[in-house]
Amino acid sequence: MVGIGLGPTLAGVFSDFFAHLHFAGNFAAACPGGLAPPGSAPTLMHACADASSAGVRYAIMAMSTLFLWAAVHYALAARHLRQDLDTHYVTSDSAAPV
Repeated sequence: MVGIGLGPTLAGVFSDFFAHLHFAGNFAAACPGGLAPPGSAPTLMHACADASSAGVRYAIMAMSTLFLWAAVHYALAARHLRQDLDTHYVTSDSAAPV
């Protein structure tokens, strides 16, 4: 539930952050919704599009880094899975007769 609720929101925040870094000026004011307002100069339209695409690209890279970090933790947890299952769970075969 955390990944479904927080993942897309975090990707959007990353995208906006990186677009703001890539844009020369105030990205939120100049490019509301990531696009230049209708009737804007072609240079502003291209600048908004470039900043938006760079923001999405770097957001995907940042999220991929988080996925790799999670994969490392899954691999670390898997090293102890068999021992934990044998220690904490009793099968019906090994249960003492009642």
